Amino acid sequence: MIKHIALTALLFLSSSNTFASFIYADDFIVGSDTTQLADNVTLSWLNGENGLSGSSVNSNAILPHQHFGGSSGAATWELRSGLWPEILGSSQPHSYQALQIDFDAPVRSFGMKIESLNGDGFGVYVFDTFGNFVEELGAYLSTTYMQPATNEGIYFDGSFNWDFDYDVGQIKLGSNSAAGYVYALDVTQVQVPEPSPIILLAIGLLCILKFRRS
Repeated sequence: MIKHIALTALLFLSSSNTFASFIYADDFIVGSDTTQLADNVTLSWLNGENGLSGSSVNSNAILPHQHFGGSSGAATWELRSGLWPEILGSSQPHSYQALQIDFDAPVRSFGMKIESLNGDGFGVYVFDTFGNFVEELGAYLSTTYMQPATNEGIYFDGSFNWDFDYDVGQIKLGSNSAAGYVYALDVTQVQVPEPSPIILLAIGLLCILKFRRS
């Protein structure tokens, strides 16, 4: 009897993690406001000299995909020379452009798809739920040939996913050097399991049976 109750409780125990799929800029009309990218995600355009603004979808005449960016463009650049000094405490404004992702509830994983015409690496700057900088992640692109071929002939792209062992509250990302673009984002919301009434009932019955046998 006790074994059956325990098995029933396990069947109704909910998982503590859910996994999202990539959200593509291609799935939006050019010019669409993507500031509220998902229920848990606020996506902003971060200009080092002008601050935060809403995000929107941009097109590119050469690269294959549409991109997440700001009202005037989607090219991210110079995070290593611009954003990095800010993280280290510099009070001077710096010239760079990036995407900023704020999570209403903490996440434990993140993914992105990126492309560029130059192949320069991206930086992903991760902050905890208290706004403290935790780590910088690097993303390096691979050579890809245009199909069909264009005047450029070659571009660079990459798909990346990371898992974290701490709660993430904010991410800032973009090319560390020359222009780079983000065309898809993937986020996972942490779900803390709560005991269901059935599990609580099963635990209560187990306690009663154990008390009667003792």
